[in-house]
This record gives sequence, C-alpha cells and structure tokens, in this order.
Amino acid sequence: MSTAILPALLAPLLALIAKSIGQGPRVHRSIERHLRLYEALPDASTSKTDLLAHVDAMVADLVLVEQTKRRDWSGIGVAGFLLLGGASMGAVAMSAGHGRWWSWLWGVVAVFAVLIGIGGMVSSVPLAERDEAGNRRKASDEPSEGR
Repeated sequence: MSTAILPALLAPLLALIAKSIGQGPRVHRSIERHLRLYEALPDASTSKTDLLAHVDAMVADLVLVEQTKRRDWSGIGVAGFLLLGGASMGAVAMSAGHGRWWSWLWGVVAVFAVLIGIGGMVSSVPLAERDEAGNRRKASDEPSEGR
C-alpha cells in the first residue's frame, strides 16, 4: 500500500470541515440577494411584506447563531493533531514494509488516532450552543434566549 492514498482518505473530511466553516458568508449573500429582490419589486406588490418578514427572520436567526453558537476550537486543534499524527504514523508504518514488527504496531496506533481524530472533528466543528469549557449544552441545561 502506498502513502499516496492518505490524501485521498483525508480529502473528504477536510471538504466537510471547509463546508461547515463557510456557512456564514453564504447566509449574508442570501440576505443581500433577498434585499435586492425586495428593492426591485414594485411598491404595489403584495409579496414585499412577505419577503421583508422572511428577511427579518433570517437576520434574527443569524444574530442568534452568532451570539449563542460557536465551535470548540481546542477540540478542533486536538482532533487535527490526532489526524495529522495518525496519518504520519500510518505513512511511516506503510513505508517500513510488512517485515518489521513495529510497523504493525504503528499501523494499529495510527488507525486509532485517525478514528479518534475524525470523531473529535465531527463533534467540534459544527456550530452549537456550548458552555465555557467548550462542551455542548444538553437539552436539560438552561435554554438560550430566543429558542
């Protein structure tokens, strides 16, 4: 097995992370498009009030998300360290060949490190209501304002 397969294995995870992090600008562009459409509608249009109410709801939701939800950046750092370390250990294990006893040990440790890193990324990257320590708030915790 070649080390050239590692980028192919990590690319979908990095694409998912990039997509998750880039959600904010998309909402801003959507609001701007809706406002341009609002200005383009004639004053007599009955859809203007519905569109304005929709934009108001989008802005309120955006403000709520920006005020109450965040990512766990320390979790992302630890998960990234585990992913890079596991990928590096896997590359060393694969390049050492199958005749050395320690290459199997490094391979097993690399798989566990990558799996734990993927789990850490999945739980840390999405925006969520979090406490001061970065842990997700449970449904039994006190609710945030507006929801």
